[in-house]
Amino acid sequence: MLLGFFSGISLTALSLLTAFLLTKWGNIDLLTAILSTAPGGVAEMSITAVAIDANVPLVTAFQVIRMVLAVLFYLK
Repeated sequence: MLLGFFSGISLTALSLLTAFLLTKWGNIDLLTAILSTAPGGVAEMSITAVAIDANVPLVTAFQVIRMVLAVLFYLK
């Protein structure tokens, strides 16, 4: 149970760090960057992006690329 807790905390921290780096190195606002790197489903992140007026196509693209890369790495 403790391992799961630390895994969740580290995944969230890594996502937030990646989002912060996207805002500094790219021309992406913070809310869009957070939703783009958040571990979740494409539909959920896209609906949330619509609700908070973030860049929906960019969030969707990041989420789809993340999913494709996860499948490709899993297959090897």
